[in-house]
Amino acid sequence: MHQAVFKAVMTEDAPMIRRLLEAGVDTGCTNEGGQTPLELAATRGKLESLFLLLDEDGSGEVDKDELVHAPVSYTHLTLPT
Repeated sequence: MHQAVFKAVMTEDAPMIRRLLEAGVDTGCTNEGGQTPLELAATRGKLESLFLLLDEDGSGEVDKDELVHAPVSYTHLTLPT
């Protein structure tokens, strides 16, 4: 299931990310590079995936405390200019 979450993040497959979150995927898992799905989404500029992962409870709202601890500051590295 861990490989599936990384693939879904990279392809921004929102329905798959939601299904994986509902199934209880471990969002603290890491890829070969040591990144969590959230870190991967942030560093690759996958904003839809990023916000889905930040909204794990499906409430439609991102908790400000979660956002402070998220690696969103890295998104500037890969966003188009």
